[in-house]
Amino acid sequence: MTERSDEFSDSEQGEVESVDSTEPDQGVVALFGHRLRYRVTIIGTTNGPQVTELTVIGDGQPITSADLHRIPLARIARAVRDAHPITWEQVDPLVTWETINPATTWETPPAPRRGRPPVTEERIAEVAAYAIALHTQGAQVRERLADRYGVTVRTIDRWLSAARDRGLITDLYRRKEAP
Repeated sequence: MTERSDEFSDSEQGEVESVDSTEPDQGVVALFGHRLRYRVTIIGTTNGPQVTELTVIGDGQPITSADLHRIPLARIARAVRDAHPITWEQVDPLVTWETINPATTWETPPAPRRGRPPVTEERIAEVAAYAIALHTQGAQVRERLADRYGVTVRTIDRWLSAARDRGLITDLYRRKEAP
């Protein structure tokens, strides 16, 4: 392992300073500008090497969350992989690290949608049909629909309003105006 130096340029900040690796899938990596060292175990994937285990080796000072946020896992994994390039290419001779696009990354899943899911036209038409049938029987329309669909009365009010807006029901169930 090379000697650590506190003198480095801004362009070297976070770059690999040294790699101590005797096994193809394990190593200890030191980075310029980082007071910590990182012991990792990696696996090869089609998106490049991925870290499966990480041990942070401190210098006796407390390790902060800011220190943990600064850990460049992909750079560290590549450094350990590159310490044994022939071994990694022997795993699958058809897939070499030169043929894999390093810009390829895992796709981020779409963010979960917030709010109510949109109600379908079929559901609005079905609610309108049930509302008409319940109204002709003299039943409590809103409460019975809420029970049937497992939603709140407020949701049924929205669905009935949407049915009115689409012309599926007309003044079927309106509150009486105050005198």
